[in-house]
Amino acid sequence: MAGLKVSVSNAGAIARAAKPALRATTGTAPTPNARAADTAPRDASNFARFQQDQMDGVNGDNACGTTSLSMLLNFWKNQPGAYTHDKIDPVIREWGTFTTPEQVVDYAQSQGLRAVARNNSSLSDLLGFVDKGVPVQVLIDPTGTGVDIYLHYVDVVGTVKDKQGKVRALKIADPGNPAGSAPVTISLADFEKQWGHLRYKSVDTGVNNLMIPMLPKADVPVKGPDGVVRQTKDIALPPANNLGWRLAVVNWGANLKNDVAHLWRQLSAG
Repeated sequence: MAGLKVSVSNAGAIARAAKPALRATTGTAPTPNARAADTAPRDASNFARFQQDQMDGVNGDNACGTTSLSMLLNFWKNQPGAYTHDKIDPVIREWGTFTTPEQVVDYAQSQGLRAVARNNSSLSDLLGFVDKGVPVQVLIDPTGTGVDIYLHYVDVVGTVKDKQGKVRALKIADPGNPAGSAPVTISLADFEKQWGHLRYKSVDTGVNNLMIPMLPKADVPVKGPDGVVRQTKDIALPPANNLGWRLAVVNWGANLKNDVAHLWRQLSAG
């Protein structure tokens, strides 16, 4: 681009200027019918499920984070299919990198949701949302071994209880499965093994029981598995906590790579 001088001191500012604004991706004013539908209680038993590599385009690698996020955005906005990872990726993972918890939170907040990333959560913390009908994004190791490089985002959308009402398993919307497929049912014991003390190539990541609950800033009704309809304004989010220095470094690196991608796109278009 003519007249654009890039140096170490101004590269970050130029990249930020090139970065797409965090804004609603639909860009369409709601119709009267859409407004009426918006008052319908959200019901996680009807949670729409996408597959990370079978959406609008390609670039499905590492898209579990933005695919899981898109499912939650569509759920809360009651606009099935309005969000896809291909619409979110250019903002937070333009070169197909992984998605950090902070990026999920930032994007959700930019779309009118309250959201926090909470490390070292308890199972009761998680179930406190799911039992109210609030699906929650979590980061897991699907193998539960910690010896490979496969960390994965999924959405917890429900529970399976025994006759005494005790939770025995969780229902998972997994973006690695075919779109529209039924939620995966996983026992509590297996889930806790996959959710806790995540390791990357046997190295401790500092991530343990990470959950990302999100709720609309606007008041929206949500139906729990108990049949009770609650208002989201009455459901509090926990405070965000320290995610640790390892995640801070990862987030810095991911954002730097994304900023460079935005800068490269601007220079190429110039």
